[in-house]
Amino acid sequence: MNKWTQFLIAAGSVVAAANAQAAAIFVLGDNYSETFISPYLESLGHTVTSDTNYYDWDGSMPADIDVILYLDGYEYGSALGEYGDSVAANQSILDFVAGGGGLIFTEWYAYDRKDVIEEPVAALMPVTYNGNYYYEAAWNASAGYEDHDLVNGLLSSSFSEGNGDNDTYSDVIANDGTIVVMEDGAGIPLLSYSNVNGGTVVHINDGMAYDDTISDEMLSVIASSVAFAAKDSVPVPEPGSLGIIGLGLAAMGLSRRKKKKQ
Repeated sequence: MNKWTQFLIAAGSVVAAANAQAAAIFVLGDNYSETFISPYLESLGHTVTSDTNYYDWDGSMPADIDVILYLDGYEYGSALGEYGDSVAANQSILDFVAGGGGLIFTEWYAYDRKDVIEEPVAALMPVTYNGNYYYEAAWNASAGYEDHDLVNGLLSSSFSEGNGDNDTYSDVIANDGTIVVMEDGAGIPLLSYSNVNGGTVVHINDGMAYDDTISDEMLSVIASSVAFAAKDSVPVPEPGSLGIIGLGLAAMGLSRRKKKKQ
């Protein structure tokens, strides 16, 4: 193997690694959580589009998105697209997931289904609300999932969320086909996902900025969930990366021409 071939393989590996880590994310805000989460995801190298709240959305979405992050926490209680276009908003998400796109729900979406008119997107949920909610959660990796991709990227595989004064998570049960990766002491799913509807759909059982803050642990859960939900996408290499490969190809061509002349 000559040095130019080695160079191209190495350059290709760098591009592949960069693309595996970076994702194009469309954030549906809850009018507060996104102010913490979007800048955090951008700091990790992701491309984030966030220009609407979930209840104002008209269903329009940028091209080439890997993951939709549906934040339902701070201002819960509304339907998707309630003040925009609910039909188009629901259909956009359904089509996106059916086509293999990733989707991440946060709580209080499952709770909202108790009070808000049932909507089509609810069928994508990995879990179902089971009648109660709690103020403090002990997050622990489920038995056998300690080394799962969703757990490996976390700051800790065992931590507490909430301080006993603010709502943090709901009593939910896993739907058929759902994998529960983290749970509380009673076995309530806290981090779960499903692939039964096409793309990867993750549920994070936390109200995010409902209590005005988002912990570092929950930010790491968001980051891990984004990476996991986007892992099956095939992003196009960035122009800079393509330039590196192009230089390598050009150099290899020059090398071959010199050998022919000799």
